[in-house]
Amino acid sequence: MRPGSDREQAPERLLKPGGGKKWLTPSIFGLGLTSFFADMSYEMATAVLPMFLATLGGGAVMLGAIEGLSDAASSFVKLGMGYYSDRIGRRKPLIVLGYVMSAAKGMLAFAASPVHVLLVRTFSWMGRGVRGPVRDALMADLVDPAYYGRVFGFHRMMDTAGAIAGPLIALSLIGVLSFRSIFLVAFLPALLAIASVLFLVQDKIRKPDQTARLRSGTASLPRSFRLFLASAGLF
Repeated sequence: MRPGSDREQAPERLLKPGGGKKWLTPSIFGLGLTSFFADMSYEMATAVLPMFLATLGGGAVMLGAIEGLSDAASSFVKLGMGYYSDRIGRRKPLIVLGYVMSAAKGMLAFAASPVHVLLVRTFSWMGRGVRGPVRDALMADLVDPAYYGRVFGFHRMMDTAGAIAGPLIALSLIGVLSFRSIFLVAFLPALLAIASVLFLVQDKIRKPDQTARLRSGTASLPRSFRLFLASAGLF
C-alpha cells in the first residue's frame, strides 16, 4: 500500500471525527441552554396544572382531554415543520416562533375556566411541534455527522436537566405562591429560552428547496421505518 494513501489514513480520520473540529459550538450550547430553560418552564406549569384545573371545576376527564388534544395538535404540527424549513431554507425563525408560542403557557395565570386552560395549553404545545423537528434539523446542519451522537446527547442532557429542575422549583413554591403566580414564574425561564436562541444560536442559511414535496418525501423512507412509524402511531 502506498504510504499516505487514503485507505491507510482512514483509521486516523475515524479517531478524529470531523477533522478535529469542535462540536460544542456556541450555537449548539445555545440550543442546549434554550431547551434547559424551555423544559424548566414546561415542567413547572405541568406540575401544578392538575391542581389548578381542579380549582376551576375541571376533573380527570377534562385533564385527559386537555393533555390528549394538546399532544395531538403538537404532533400534527411536527409533521410539516421540518419539511417547511427545507422549503424556505431557514430554520432559526421557525425555532424562535416555536419558543414564543410555547411561552404563551404563562397565560394560564389568567385562565377563568377549564376551556381557557384547554385553549392556552393547546396553543403553547403547538409551539413544541413547530420548534422540535426544525431545531433537530439545525443541530444536524451545524456539526459534522461524526459528532451527531455527542451533540444530541448533550442536548438531551440539558433538556432532562430542565425537566428535573422545573417540578422541583414548582413544588417548592406551592404553599408560598398561588397557582396563578407559579404560572407567571414559569414564564421567566420561557423568556430566557427565547433570549438564548435569539442571541446564542446562529442559523445556517440553506438553498431553499422549492421542489420538496411532503408526500414524496414520506414515500421515499425505507419500508422498515414506515412500519415503525405506523406501529408507534397506533400504540
